[in-house]
Amino acid sequence: MLEVIATQLSHVHAIQNSGAARIELCSAMGADGLTPSAGLVELAIAHSQLPIMVMIRPREGDFVYDAKEIEVMKSDIVWAKKSGAAGVVLGVLNNDQTVDTQTLKELVQLAYPMDVTFHRAFDVCIEPQQALEDIIAAGCTRILSSGQERNCIEGKKMLLQMVEWAKDRIIIMPGAGINPDTIDQVQDAAFPEYHMSGLQKFVPEGKQSEFFGGQYQSNLDKIKRTAEFIRENHISA
Repeated sequence: MLEVIATQLSHVHAIQNSGAARIELCSAMGADGLTPSAGLVELAIAHSQLPIMVMIRPREGDFVYDAKEIEVMKSDIVWAKKSGAAGVVLGVLNNDQTVDTQTLKELVQLAYPMDVTFHRAFDVCIEPQQALEDIIAAGCTRILSSGQERNCIEGKKMLLQMVEWAKDRIIIMPGAGINPDTIDQVQDAAFPEYHMSGLQKFVPEGKQSEFFGGQYQSNLDKIKRTAEFIRENHISA
């Protein structure tokens, strides 16, 4: 199956008939994704026929959070659950780039019974096998990863290694760099799920300005072609 990013309500509507099976809802793609507003979370879930995973990331930058930031994350998780989200997407690390296991366990327990995806904070962990074990022990559902490389094409070898380490205890979901032109290089029977942004940046006519950086829209053609390739070429492991 294919998970696709949405950052606006219009994206949620567009993705419904794209062939995607799940949506990751976030804001601020320029910052690699932050927690969406409460209003967007509520309305996206109300308008979507697809399960929605809500990004829980209170700020851009690293994934080492202080006590106040953790409280914000907890509040956002409670709201996502109350709104009917299928799950949340998050990651918490220590200063030494290991998984903050205590905080992660607290967040997973708070999110229950929702799914929890540990996002690409994994890709900066210094000991990936130990990080994977810590994430499994905390009760996460899946890991979104590029295999600790710039994209999951370059990181496919590590992603397959992660599948071997996981031994069916957690889903390994490749992400970063997936599109219709690259999915054939990534797809493998070992991966049941894939993640792509499906977004393209554009500047509306008449709004060209040094003060207006443009906005994102869902590229339905790319999403449809990627989803179709996955569906037609998937072979169960």
